[in-house]
Amino acid sequence: APQVVIDHIVHRFTDLERHFVKSVQLPVYGTSIKDIAAYVGFAWSGHDHWFAAFRDYETWLSNGDETALTRTCAYQSDDVSALAVVRRWMIENYPVQSE
Repeated sequence: APQVVIDHIVHRFTDLERHFVKSVQLPVYGTSIKDIAAYVGFAWSGHDHWFAAFRDYETWLSNGDETALTRTCAYQSDDVSALAVVRRWMIENYPVQSE
């Protein structure tokens, strides 16, 4: 985005992982969106690994396979949805600590 846009909205952003690590301890091995979202009940609609999505994207680039493009877009969409699910879960279960 242009710098003027960034300057206008940057104050609205927060590092969700930093708040999560400070506020929550879950019985999972990592703090990636894949680990946390799965713990709170989110399931990816297709594959749940970035490399599979990347290979689908490369397939689409190389031969125009729209099914592969649909899978990679679904993966990206699921990542965004997973963030929203985790954010909502955190708000409902753990108040954000002041800096």
